[in-house]
Amino acid sequence: MPRSSKIFRKLLFRLGSLAGIILISIQIYQVFQEFRSGTLSFYIYWPIILAMVIVSGSIFQQIEAWLILMRSLEVRLPRHDARFGYALSFLARYIPGTVWGYLSRSEWLWQNYQVSYLRSNYASLLEILCGIFSSLLAIGLGSLITGDLTVSKGLSISLILVPFIFWSLILSRFSFSRRIKGLLHLENDQPDHISFRRWSTTLLLLLVNWLYYGMVLFLVGWSMGAWRIDQLPSVWLPLTIDFSIAWLIGFLIIFIPSGLGVRELILSSLLVSHYKMAPGMAQSISLLMRFCITLAEVFSFVLFTIIRQSTAGEKKPKSAV
Repeated sequence: MPRSSKIFRKLLFRLGSLAGIILISIQIYQVFQEFRSGTLSFYIYWPIILAMVIVSGSIFQQIEAWLILMRSLEVRLPRHDARFGYALSFLARYIPGTVWGYLSRSEWLWQNYQVSYLRSNYASLLEILCGIFSSLLAIGLGSLITGDLTVSKGLSISLILVPFIFWSLILSRFSFSRRIKGLLHLENDQPDHISFRRWSTTLLLLLVNWLYYGMVLFLVGWSMGAWRIDQLPSVWLPLTIDFSIAWLIGFLIIFIPSGLGVRELILSSLLVSHYKMAPGMAQSISLLMRFCITLAEVFSFVLFTIIRQSTAGEKKPKSAV
């Protein structure tokens, strides 16, 4: 890559980080002022704890989905090490650009299990696609079920079909050349694409994750008094759609670390639009959502570290490939 391109990319990432920090700092300050003035307050606290437990479960499920993709390329990792390495490497997504999380994971896989960079990056590419497609599934299915008029019926059906059309046209037909298979450390008789069963299973696991996040968003809002518990059946799917949209937009803005500030802005705007919520309340819910997710990620990493240390005496295979 030319030196000028590297300098431009580094500058873009730094500007993205600065923009994200400024954006979320403004929102934090505004919410702080709302709490200070007494306009906002917590209604109950325990739903926040439950929300973090659910997020921790979703992280575990996300790792299982990634392991399915790795097995598609005949990479089998010890589960405890895989969970630890995944959680550790993916903390790097707070470095500008989510891509750094995937790159650091590739380095970890190469250093510990001699999985080639091309091979691990290909699995990461599949994971990224599954994340995007599963969010589209959540938006499409949720819109059809709820009859949300913000997404037309035709568009909803299209969003549902896209992941399967992509598999049919690309993944089911795509095959590496002998040279690329050698670089990926794949034997000629080993699969170089994901089967429909594993593709569908991965999408299903991640689709359920979006439902988890819709529940978490409800719990956060409930703790602030935005909703009552009896409203859960009617708002769960719409909240899942809103969070999926906010996540997707934040993810696609790759030069801002983990969509920092952007997701919160989009999510709070959707909450105001769909629930006629006060802007301060919507901002506080969006920021609390980020807090719960981040804290759950740290907790999951600590838990996986403890589990890994407790099983350190087990015999480690020479190669996971």
